[in-house]
Amino acid sequence: MAMSATEMERKVSQLDNDVSEIYTMIADIQNTQRRHTHRFNEMGVRLDRMIDQLGTNEARVDRLDQKVDTLDTKVDALDTKFSSLDTKVSSLDTKVETLTDQVGAMAGVLDQVAAAVLPPRPWST
Repeated sequence: MAMSATEMERKVSQLDNDVSEIYTMIADIQNTQRRHTHRFNEMGVRLDRMIDQLGTNEARVDRLDQKVDTLDTKVDALDTKFSSLDTKVSSLDTKVETLTDQVGAMAGVLDQVAAAVLPPRPWST
């Protein structure tokens, strides 16, 4: 089955149109790839900035963590001192109660001594 010249010309024209369309598609793909490459580069720069910022933030968090550890140590030391003070105050409270009891007992003894040594008072009957 031989092709006529017209059919052959039409076929060549169709192939030429197909090749032209393929080149147009390739150009569109290349343009899209260029835009994507440009956008990826922009995103890479932005990502690099974010990574740098995260590094800075990490250093700040580390410094804050050290400060919190220092404060925790100081609070623990204060807690120990307060516990020691509480023990001392409790001890003093016990001593004051003992002294109060002794003074009360001494007052009773003094009342007895005074009653035995001093003459009775006429106004206290």
